[in-house]
Amino acid sequence: MFNDNQLSAIIGIIRGIVDGVMNAGNSGVVGRAREMTAFTQYLAQAPDLFGDNNLIGQLLGNLTDPGFLTSPNAYKDPNDLLNAMGDLGAGLPTDEAGMGLRQFIYGLAESVAGASGTGMFGMGKKVNDDEGFFLDFLKDKLGL
Repeated sequence: MFNDNQLSAIIGIIRGIVDGVMNAGNSGVVGRAREMTAFTQYLAQAPDLFGDNNLIGQLLGNLTDPGFLTSPNAYKDPNDLLNAMGDLGAGLPTDEAGMGLRQFIYGLAESVAGASGTGMFGMGKKVNDDEGFFLDFLKDKLGL
């Protein structure tokens, strides 16, 4: 289990990751709505996907708070976020629960990235090159 400081730091980094994926997508108002819907749906599925992983369970209450997506993102400089993503990957446990948490974070980002595509009505390519780079970087930093 995480202490309050660890939990707060992880929540902040996840907030930065979600915002980073949304910004990389540059998908406009309708696309942003799709991304927010994908975020909510992923969180709703998390208990079924990750079972009784108590690390994820500890995060879900904070991530499902209605104010999470509208809270300020602490990472205004993309380099700060990229560094924080590296710190997150280095700091998470490597046991089964920790690896599940890494998969959860990556899956959340991947879900948001794939929520809207290019072209008319967002039906084109789902993950653009910038989102792909972001996801690859995140995957590497999480050790997946």
